[in-house]
Amino acid sequence: MNHGRNITRRQWSAVGALAAVLVVAGAWAQADAAPRIVERELADLDSGPPQDVRQVAFSADGRRIAWVRVEGDKHVVVCEGRESPPYDAVSGLAWSPDGRHFGFAASRDGVHFIVLDGIEGRKFTSVRGPVFSPNGKHVAFFAAFGGNRGYVVYDGVVRRKFSAAGQEAPVFSPDSRHLAYEARSGGGSRHTASVRDPNRDPNPNEPDPTVVTEDGKEVDVGSAGTSRTNFMVRDEQRGERCSDVRSPVFSPNSRILAYAAAFAGKWFIVRDDKIAGKLYDQVTRPVFSPDSRSLAYAAKLKDKWFVVQGKEEGEPFDRIGLLRFSPDGERLACAAQQGRQWFIICEGRKGPACQGIDWVGFSTDGRHLAYVARQGRHRSVMVCDGFQCPPHARIVVPAKADEIKDRLRYVVIDGGKARLVELAWPAETNWSNGLK
Repeated sequence: MNHGRNITRRQWSAVGALAAVLVVAGAWAQADAAPRIVERELADLDSGPPQDVRQVAFSADGRRIAWVRVEGDKHVVVCEGRESPPYDAVSGLAWSPDGRHFGFAASRDGVHFIVLDGIEGRKFTSVRGPVFSPNGKHVAFFAAFGGNRGYVVYDGVVRRKFSAAGQEAPVFSPDSRHLAYEARSGGGSRHTASVRDPNRDPNPNEPDPTVVTEDGKEVDVGSAGTSRTNFMVRDEQRGERCSDVRSPVFSPNSRILAYAAAFAGKWFIVRDDKIAGKLYDQVTRPVFSPDSRSLAYAAKLKDKWFVVQGKEEGEPFDRIGLLRFSPDGERLACAAQQGRQWFIICEGRKGPACQGIDWVGFSTDGRHLAYVARQGRHRSVMVCDGFQCPPHARIVVPAKADEIKDRLRYVVIDGGKARLVELAWPAETNWSNGLK
């Protein structure tokens, strides 16, 4: 009996050892089978920015680079190895979508101007821009001649004058045929909000209320109270006056204009000149689905942010940002903050915590999800379907990085050098990998 028990123990010991070997072997097999996320270098942008760089701008395909070098109290723009004259200040570095044109705003001796392809333009007291149209044939920017008079300059021609131009750059429609921007003019009427009596007798001739609040209250506009001097301008036509307007965006089919607006301390989204959805404490720039039918944005109510898509409100977080639809319109991803930690969120599933998220994108078929996660100061990684690439001091994703089939292309900056790299979307995984 003792002999039998000893054999049994030895057998169990051997079985345990074998099991351990199998587990280790299985782990290695799984590791070998796991998708390899490798950044393949395409080009060494050897004119990359040194450590004293202040701004960096890449062309849409990531192959052309420009930056601002600080020399004492002067700023020099370096574009494709060519240096500009020194300026007192530089801002708004921008490439045309096709990468053929480059511009920025600059100042010298108290005057401001736009520099396009190395040529200094008309002088103003202030400028903001430039913005290129998607087809690369047009350019627009804000300017002022003095006082508080604001203008939009379109292809060198000064358009309508207002008391002040908006704080954000003008926006072109995807087909380059329409232009929208925020403006303000003096002499705006003042209004107050009044709530209709919910117990009043029905009146079929009664006009619709100005707004309907989230609790169903019907609100009309009175004659005195809140200033309404801000409005959105589309193709030189003014929209409704509000307390504030911002963040215009055109639908992918170029037919619909949406933007954020405020009245009487509440924010809402305007779509095609009509209020879309409820009133909130704050809202972000709206985002259209690829088919132009669905609209999503982040809204704040009672110190919490959540994603609003149609009439649905998502899970509350401390902050929400970087909303992005997949190209097929089936999924919506965003960055969300809870406490000091940030997460990628997609279809209600959450990724691992990080210190910040700088970019979110899908593959062209909508199957794969990638984002840039910050893991500390000067340490960022590209995460693709849950797999991390090597860390870099900085990652800059060009506008068309995710429009290349089967590839994701972006720029990494390390040690003052910039490199264009790409990685293949994993064949074995999809967007849900790494999300819980």
